[in-house]
Amino acid sequence: MKKLIAILLSAMFIIGAMSVTVNATDSFETPHIEFIFEDGTSLEIQNRIIADLTGENDGAAAYGLTCTLFGHKLDTGTTSAITHNASSTAPRCLQKTYSYEICTRCDYSEYTLLSSKYIYCC
Repeated sequence: MKKLIAILLSAMFIIGAMSVTVNATDSFETPHIEFIFEDGTSLEIQNRIIADLTGENDGAAAYGLTCTLFGHKLDTGTTSAITHNASSTAPRCLQKTYSYEICTRCDYSEYTLLSSKYIYCC
């Protein structure tokens, strides 16, 4: 009889914990990152910036022989990354503006954070 009661109480506890977990997951909003590029930024550079700033790139830069001998061929500019739903209170969106230098011949990239501010957009 004690085993039956222990099994029933355990089952009720597990079902209760699962329902709390489901409710907590439903109310959480995942942040979404939107990138704004300058006019004329090539698609290859845009993809490299997105990979670098979202952490998809491993960060290891492979330099080619051309860059070692003659230096990097740098493409420079600015970009903005807007993280929607970054804060639970208003203003909710975080806008970070970066200056970048990206070599078009190898994997070298350098980013400088110019500004970071919360904005009203959502």
